[in-house]
Amino acid sequence: MQSRTQRKCATPVQRCHRRGRGLVVVELAILMPVFILMIFAMLDFSRMMFTKITLQHAMREAGRFGVTGRSLPDPNHPETLQSRLASIKQVVREKAIGVQVDPNAIYISSVSGGANNAGGPGDTFTLSLDYEFHFITPFVGKYFDNGGHAFTVSTTFRNEPFPPGAEL
Repeated sequence: MQSRTQRKCATPVQRCHRRGRGLVVVELAILMPVFILMIFAMLDFSRMMFTKITLQHAMREAGRFGVTGRSLPDPNHPETLQSRLASIKQVVREKAIGVQVDPNAIYISSVSGGANNAGGPGDTFTLSLDYEFHFITPFVGKYFDNGGHAFTVSTTFRNEPFPPGAEL
């Protein structure tokens, strides 16, 4: 005499379905880590692109500020003005929302003044920033030097005809 459970699964289709449940668990165990790794890799590359685009925006905004020849108030002494170079670097740091920028990695040079000079009226100057991005996912990071990707963001502007002596 057959038991109740044997009668339920008596057809070949039902027996095959019962065996397939274990197969789904095995497939999930094999594919889930690969799927999760791909998601984290996409998140890491998205973070890298966000960082690069944010730094490009910050450099453009600092260049737009720099062409005016203005200087910002010193945060420690509001009654005095910072140098023009320090003001440009401050604008980069303020506009790079969500990204920690080392002010020593920002390079400013002009055609007539050379390095560490934003130039005078009508002069062309270049802002450049070297940045080292570090991946969070170790599997992705191992394919890059030191677990990160180094890139440079730069922009060039021509100064407006601001009054001579306005730059500090």
